[in-house]
Amino acid sequence: MALAVHAASDADGRRIVRWLWLTIGLGVLFLLIKGTEYTIEWHDRLIPYWHWSDVSPKGRERADQLPLFMAFYFVMTMLHAIHMVIGVGVLGTVLVMAKRRNFTREYHHPVEVVGLYWHFVDTVWVFLFPTLYLLRH
Repeated sequence: MALAVHAASDADGRRIVRWLWLTIGLGVLFLLIKGTEYTIEWHDRLIPYWHWSDVSPKGRERADQLPLFMAFYFVMTMLHAIHMVIGVGVLGTVLVMAKRRNFTREYHHPVEVVGLYWHFVDTVWVFLFPTLYLLRH
């Protein structure tokens, strides 16, 4: 995304499009990985509001702490995923604008604003990942 913003400041439409496609692709890959994790957790019966006595053996080690952690995990990761979907949609809009050559050296503000949003979502993940994945076990 930072490279797309840099290309926009140079008014290089081809590079803007290339970097935006890469950013969108990585965002979609992240969402697919999260979907896979949610599917695994569904099959392991770790989704909140299930009867916790039915939890698979993987989840029984800390059964007393599990409901609270999984509720926190799903709320935080789903909020993040929603913001990722919004970001991918806005990136797609800016991509269409870049393909139409709407950006010049003087006017590339939408690319910068989307870049700020995308990096904010990235920064949130930098804090969520260690909290939810490294401290999980």
